[in-house]
Amino acid sequence: MTRKMVYPMLLACFLISSCGIELKSIGGSSLNTADTEEEVDSKEFWDAKKETVASPETSDKPQVKEVAVIFRNEIPAGGFPYVYGGKTAHVVQPGSGKDGILACYMDGNDYSGVTVALGDGKSLDLAKYRGAGSAGLAFWAKGAPGVKSIYVGIIDDESDGKKVQTKLAMADFGELDTSWRYYMIPIRRFLDQGRYWDDNKKVEAVDQTDWNKINEIRFSVNKGENRISAGEPVTLYVSDIAVIESIPGYVDPADYWNAFKSDAPEIMLHNFDSENDQKWESSNGPKSEVSFRFAKSTAAKGGEKALEITFRNNDWCDVTYAYDKNGRQNSERDWTKHWGLKFDFYTDKPYQPVTVQVSDAGNEIFVATTGGEKGWTEILVPFKDFSKFPYYQPADAEQNGKFDLGGMRMIDFKAAGEGTRGVYLVDNVRLTNDRKAKVKEVPVNIDVTIKGDLKKVVTEKINPGLFGINAALWDGDMLHKETAEHVKAVNHKVLRYPGGLRADEDHWKEVLSKKDFMVDIDEFLDFCKNTGTTPMITVNFGTGTAQEAADWVRHCNVTKKADVKYWEVGNELYGTWHANHCTAEEYGKKAREFITAMKEVDPSILVTVVGVLEGDWNKTVFEQTKDVADGINVHHYPQHTGAENDAGLLSAPQTLVDILGGVRNQVNAHGVPGKKYEIWLTEWNSVDFEPGPQTLSIVNGLFVADYLGMLTKINIDQASYWDIHNDVTVQGGDYGYLSRTGAPDGSNVPRPSYWAFKMASHSLGRGSLLKSETSSDNVTSYLSVDNGKKSLMIVNKFPKTTAQTVISVPGFKGKAAMSQLTAASGLKGPAVSNIDVTEGMKISLPPHSLTTITLQ
Repeated sequence: MTRKMVYPMLLACFLISSCGIELKSIGGSSLNTADTEEEVDSKEFWDAKKETVASPETSDKPQVKEVAVIFRNEIPAGGFPYVYGGKTAHVVQPGSGKDGILACYMDGNDYSGVTVALGDGKSLDLAKYRGAGSAGLAFWAKGAPGVKSIYVGIIDDESDGKKVQTKLAMADFGELDTSWRYYMIPIRRFLDQGRYWDDNKKVEAVDQTDWNKINEIRFSVNKGENRISAGEPVTLYVSDIAVIESIPGYVDPADYWNAFKSDAPEIMLHNFDSENDQKWESSNGPKSEVSFRFAKSTAAKGGEKALEITFRNNDWCDVTYAYDKNGRQNSERDWTKHWGLKFDFYTDKPYQPVTVQVSDAGNEIFVATTGGEKGWTEILVPFKDFSKFPYYQPADAEQNGKFDLGGMRMIDFKAAGEGTRGVYLVDNVRLTNDRKAKVKEVPVNIDVTIKGDLKKVVTEKINPGLFGINAALWDGDMLHKETAEHVKAVNHKVLRYPGGLRADEDHWKEVLSKKDFMVDIDEFLDFCKNTGTTPMITVNFGTGTAQEAADWVRHCNVTKKADVKYWEVGNELYGTWHANHCTAEEYGKKAREFITAMKEVDPSILVTVVGVLEGDWNKTVFEQTKDVADGINVHHYPQHTGAENDAGLLSAPQTLVDILGGVRNQVNAHGVPGKKYEIWLTEWNSVDFEPGPQTLSIVNGLFVADYLGMLTKINIDQASYWDIHNDVTVQGGDYGYLSRTGAPDGSNVPRPSYWAFKMASHSLGRGSLLKSETSSDNVTSYLSVDNGKKSLMIVNKFPKTTAQTVISVPGFKGKAAMSQLTAASGLKGPAVSNIDVTEGMKISLPPHSLTTITLQ
């Protein structure tokens, strides 16, 4: 039998973000052949399945010391299994080696899982393994054909009323296929924070895992992530689940890097001067463009040339150098004796984020995100900051989750920032043992001048729809009195419902009839009345029908007489993360049916179709819908999860001119000539998923205000922030601008993003945007007038520098109210004072602050 094995890493071959997996695999035959003998084929009741499963070759199991056995041949005495999600079932099937195999038959059409509980009084104390050593959770596992995405979770007991789970994706540690593999996942790899089901809030809440009382192991799937045959379960076979004292040869990355010492000198990898050093290659995704050349270097210690990269990034832009193909010396490919990579970086932007991507000795891809401020910057990227690239790995990659620096194969500089374009230069790429890069001196103060003209109009009439926000049907806190008060105070125009991916899962009639914790359509319409907002509704395209959508229009605009004008057909159907994702052609044809049925009920409504910021999707969808659709809706999250960067985020609003301008150009090119199409940005925030602490900081608040300011310059028709309430993630962030009940910062507490949104909404008003400009890229200003009320909003993006700012706007003078939001006041709200504004006056703008000055 063919055997595939990955041995535990040695000290010099450490693991970074995807650290800790040690796996072996036995056999690769399909489960439809001799690997599994199907005796009873039950499509309806999976717990009736009977099969004999080819057992793993236990002789190939590494020598480990087991400190606790969780499953071996049978559920442990006193323990019990349980399942959740749709038709999910489990069966302990006989193995060919006379052993018992835990067969997990999970429903891929739901969020599903199979759990093995040890039972009362049988909890394990794993706390001692969290701070040191290399203890692991070990098990054999293999999947049925098409099964790729499985999560393994560790769950504490519920003695405190909470059953907290911390989990990992098995894909982070190697590809799951039809071969048996022996996984050894370090206990230290799991996060301290996990999730539990809060029955009062009817959501998964975040809390600390009690490592002294671990009682359950769970294997689970997310809805729609695995592509399997219709009617079949997502099948995972598991054997020999145990906690082992140590993983052979494994060194925890934190321990490795804390102990790392080397006096090896710097090694120049790329100065781009030689012929061999100019053998770079470029490639890009279908929605992007990238090119490179070797320009004259102006770096302080540069040679003759630097690598100049020009990009337009809508999916991916790669500029790569292959060490193996270009015959580089072993000394240049062995990175084990160095702390990290150092290089010089130039941009003419206030900040340019960039991803450094490398292929290790096993051709496994790892990435680290960094970036530079305007001008030349020395950048240091420690190897400990690299993590396994989650979206793609080459077919020949040895996916063992370890960052093997012993024979590097490729390096790649990738522009970051969705929808952005620009030029940057790279020079003097070298291996280093320096622990810090040279940094520019940060001034305590900087002089800034704001110039404006009350007579020059940038936007004649600011669209009130720009100040919208998302409301979710699962947000029971939305119905609290305090929520309505906070939302009304912001002066939003539009509220979008029912929220994100759930829009394509839930059926409005069912939600209305249940009258449970979820916010039904009637409650939402009442909330809109109470907050003075206009409803926008996303109909269920994914699991719904055109008739269901038409009935929804009838309920709102005929039965309830609510005059709901704004409607969307589905949400993000283009995304592979969507349980019901489809092709553009499939979406366009079906969306046409939806729009036609909806407008037969009420011809006055506006209905937009799902679009993307750039790509052929829009063209194909418009080919089917351009005569019936009223516009397009798109989403924008400028950062990818785990790659958040404060300076990068604060530079993102200025990219909207190109991004939304590009959407407008596509609509004009693909639509009916002369027809006006609306552009709705129905979701926006800072990061695409799993938000981190940045979302709760003053930085997110400044981003919100600056983003709204830029939207008034571009003046599309609608924009809706994501969202009123969300929930705290295990990464420590939260999209919601208000906290949910029981959140660490309190219940319904406004975050900096709330205060910033409110300040921007009131300052920018619903009148005209006037011309203003500043002398610094890191200070932005927005001057407006609304029914004679003049207001100036200023964002200081400098993290440590006070902007001593002269206001040079002729006619902008008189008694005024000044509000100022800083890191110190972020949770309490802005400090408010009355001032006398004179022409040419100077004010101090603290670091990372938002200031509004409104003349009385």
